[in-house]
Amino acid sequence: MNEISSAIDLRQITKRVHSKNGAEIEILQPIDLQVQQGEFLALVGPSGCGKSTLLNICAGLTPFTSGELTVSPNPRTGLKAKLGYMFQTDSLLPWRTILKNVQCGLDFDGVEKNLAESQARQMIQQLGLSGFENHYPSELSGGMRQRASLARTWVTNPDILLMDEPFGALDSQTKQLIQELFLTFWEEHRKTVVLVTHDIDEALLMADRVIVMSARPGCFKSSYQIDFPRPRIVEDVRSRPEFVDYRRHIWNDLKQEALQTMGKTSS
Repeated sequence: MNEISSAIDLRQITKRVHSKNGAEIEILQPIDLQVQQGEFLALVGPSGCGKSTLLNICAGLTPFTSGELTVSPNPRTGLKAKLGYMFQTDSLLPWRTILKNVQCGLDFDGVEKNLAESQARQMIQQLGLSGFENHYPSELSGGMRQRASLARTWVTNPDILLMDEPFGALDSQTKQLIQELFLTFWEEHRKTVVLVTHDIDEALLMADRVIVMSARPGCFKSSYQIDFPRPRIVEDVRSRPEFVDYRRHIWNDLKQEALQTMGKTSS
């Protein structure tokens, strides 16, 4: 049986910073992580544990102190892997229309203007935003802006998608709808995804594997392989008894680390 190759490979990655008074602060203990091609991985952990820092290291946005990071080429083309990044906020450019926002990644990639516009319009339609192409972000609801942000990221066809709490600011109803929409896209394209989230339910609903991080300095406390069949329907997954079991185990792991972060000890 052939082993699936890693899309992202971290070996003994550490991160330390210096405070204003010169003291050294350890953000990440040595971390080993292999994210397989086409895997959907979720990272959960208490606030300040280094989840976003680790994601930014994977993206090349934050330098690491020691260790080795390898992002494998696209296995089909052999070319350098293209990364997409979704932030906690929609990060749309307020002076550009929705069409121009969705199109901007294609423009940056040098896609011919008419083709870029055509692809952007098609993606806008698929995400249910037809009729809002010429609107500005301030004229849209939070859920619509986040769909536009997803369209902007997805239209560039990234090999690896890094997501930092992309649905965290949405109300619960809108959040579930966009989660289902995102899962539909992911099931079709099976891109490699690393999702940072505080939401255990979201991690279980979407991911193949959930890793729980410890309190700072962050390291991996536990890992869970999530074996729910795909394609997944959110309500069907929530009704499974295994969902409740996974949630209880992950919460117990996470609660201990959250209490430590808050300077408390569990009884």
